[in-house]
Amino acid sequence: MRRMRLFVLCAAAVAAAGQAFAGSFDRAVLRGPASSSYAGEPVPAPYRGLMTELADIMRFMAGELRAGRLPTAARDRLVTIGQDTSHLALTDSISAVVILAQVRSITADLLELCGMDYAEARDLIPEMD
Repeated sequence: MRRMRLFVLCAAAVAAAGQAFAGSFDRAVLRGPASSSYAGEPVPAPYRGLMTELADIMRFMAGELRAGRLPTAARDRLVTIGQDTSHLALTDSISAVVILAQVRSITADLLELCGMDYAEARDLIPEMD
């Protein structure tokens, strides 16, 4: 019974982190660039680079989760992305700034999927310069 309880708690934590990630992903990857494009405001290359890096990490994490493993090997790369986002210049485009904010949020969500709690994940992403 104890093992089943632990399994249920772990599954619930992963599901909650996954749900938060899905909402952030929708806003950053689907709606953000569409809004930016509609407004004629390009998404800065550094922002696009971080989105590409996150996509690579997500592919790795999906493979780990499919194999029944917690994707802890992705933590260092995610922390690096979180740190990199804190040094990017903000643009005059509100759409691009929203995309950057959502990339930061996705990074925290993915750290949670690696087994961290929200506070621990958020603390690893520094405030903007």
